Amino acid sequence: MRTNALVSIVSAAVWLPPDRDSAESAVAEQRVEEKTARDLGHPRLPVAQDVSAPEMAVLAAREALRLGGVAAADTTLLLHAWMHYQGHDLWSPPHYIAHQLGAHNTVPVGIQQICNGGAAALELAAARLAMPFTGTGPRHALITTADRFTEPGFDRWRSDYGAAYGDAATAVLLRAPADPDDPLLLRALHTVAAPHLEAMHRGTDPFARLPRENSSMVDMRRTKRAYLSEHGAAPFKKVNEEMIQRVVRGALDDAGLAADDPRIRFVLLPRLGRRMLDG
Repeated sequence: MRTNALVSIVSAAVWLPPDRDSAESAVAEQRVEEKTARDLGHPRLPVAQDVSAPEMAVLAAREALRLGGVAAADTTLLLHAWMHYQGHDLWSPPHYIAHQLGAHNTVPVGIQQICNGGAAALELAAARLAMPFTGTGPRHALITTADRFTEPGFDRWRSDYGAAYGDAATAVLLRAPADPDDPLLLRALHTVAAPHLEAMHRGTDPFARLPRENSSMVDMRRTKRAYLSEHGAAPFKKVNEEMIQRVVRGALDDAGLAADDPRIRFVLLPRLGRRMLDG
């Protein structure tokens, strides 16, 4: 999706809890294998002891609004993305976040897109802001993400391959139309998908009647092993490489840039484990 520089990133903020769980202590207490900790390459992970994921999102959002000089009541859209339990059943975290912020004129929407949730929310927000608007003045959209990974339902060091899970929240404030003084313009967003890979997180498990009926702990290692034993690793590696190439090329094309354009100053990679990024 090309945004034609109509949408700007007004501000961004992250909220991290003060406590940390170190890889050294996790190894010493046999909560993670030494080789696994070394392959992950994360010396420590942020841990939220007494604050929920939605509460962390509120803290990040308040900072983004403060930095942007925008009142919560002036936002028209709030998208909240998450992948793990948010603290209540049959409940809407984005509505709670909007309520706590005083964003009473916004439309709160939840995004459950697992690790791609933040990017998906950005794309949906930009598309909404780019739609025709009959009112006056700029429109603002707020995007938040937040998760807290706690035992006994989740093992932040060993529930997955190639990634460790820390607790945190982020917030991004978008504006349309862009103000000439805005430091960042959103030039392009591009998404591709390989839907058949959903089976890597499903494995061979039957559909459960309630959360964690198939396993007492979220165990993506188990479901991935089941998938790879049936399909092999080569097809996954092939489609993974193809999707990465397609999404990068698509974003560059949408922005009207070549890969070697000198205006490209930084490339940011996902916070995956060291071994996975090196591979």
